[in-house]
Amino acid sequence: MKKFNVDSFFNILAKVEYKSLVKQRPILKSPETLFSFALAKGYGFQGKGLWYDFLDEDDEFENIGKKFKNIDKYLIYKPLVKIKGGDEDWNAFFEIGILSSKKNDFSFMIYNHFNSSSTESPKVIQIYKNKKVPTFPELKKYVMTIIEKVNFGPTRIKVSKLGVWKKNVFINKFNHVA
Repeated sequence: MKKFNVDSFFNILAKVEYKSLVKQRPILKSPETLFSFALAKGYGFQGKGLWYDFLDEDDEFENIGKKFKNIDKYLIYKPLVKIKGGDEDWNAFFEIGILSSKKNDFSFMIYNHFNSSSTESPKVIQIYKNKKVPTFPELKKYVMTIIEKVNFGPTRIKVSKLGVWKKNVFINKFNHVA
């Protein structure tokens, strides 16, 4: 397999030539599609054939940090929110984290949400230049505004009601969420 190109991946996520890309491929206006395309370009996609599908790589959907590490050893992912749950009828996870690299000055806040009935590909919700990621209190405040609006799986319970902050990560209050 070809070596992963972190710079190509990050430049697309950072929207360095976004207007040109969207003009060529209007579908890239969707944040999920842009993420998938950036990943494909990182793997060397040249514009023909199918894009690489990040979520179909394995069944470990909820371990996005491990996926990034398997893609390239220079990718660094630090979770801010990790909520999992489900029962016999459905399975879900919700995650927000910071993606960065030892080889690039951009960092990104990544949003990832999956449940049995619908899946969203990861998407960038914040772009940070020159490795200037806000302090944890600032990140926490921003993340709380997001998770107060998002329903978890079919429960219609807001993600913010399901967890607690421990060691700078918002995690499940309980081992099992139904």
